[in-house]
Amino acid sequence: MARANINTAGWTWSAVATGVIASLVVQIILTMLGFGAGLVGADAAASAKTAAWLGFAWWAFSGIFAAAAGGWVAGILAPTRDERLKGIGGLTAWAVATIIVVAVSGLAAGAGTTTAGALAGPTIAASTNYQNARASAANQRRETVGQNMQSGQSIDQARKHLSMAMLVSAVALVLGAIAAYFAACFAPNRRAIEAD
Repeated sequence: MARANINTAGWTWSAVATGVIASLVVQIILTMLGFGAGLVGADAAASAKTAAWLGFAWWAFSGIFAAAAGGWVAGILAPTRDERLKGIGGLTAWAVATIIVVAVSGLAAGAGTTTAGALAGPTIAASTNYQNARASAANQRRETVGQNMQSGQSIDQARKHLSMAMLVSAVALVLGAIAAYFAACFAPNRRAIEAD
């Protein structure tokens, strides 16, 4: 059986690690800017649903932009001219940064509103709301049919919100992976930069 021969001579973990660091720093800065803009520009008349979608849009944009920045840095530092290898380095930087963000935000989820918790986006809030709805339904005394229906509707609404948050977050993450790959592919070659 023939194996595909992939030349990894131009692919380095140092380029990937630098791309991960760049991606995380850009993500943190954009998340903090989002907090600042949300706190300063909050309109009391704005609905909670609009605010949630604006927050998600900012999270998705900042994540995609941070992934592209990390991929671009990984692509520049890759000691190869092969666009495919540079793209794989950018994609690997995205994957490692994503794992770090999910791990850190998962640990910080119970700490309230923090930058680390906000890095995971809408899924943390939706998951917390779902868990709270389930817990309150389990603790609630169910003396009447009306209370059963109300708690069931609350759990169903929280479940739908969680599933929607997961779906749109998955789409945003896939777009971030694509952005990281192509940003790395089209990053200038390191040797061309050194020659200037």
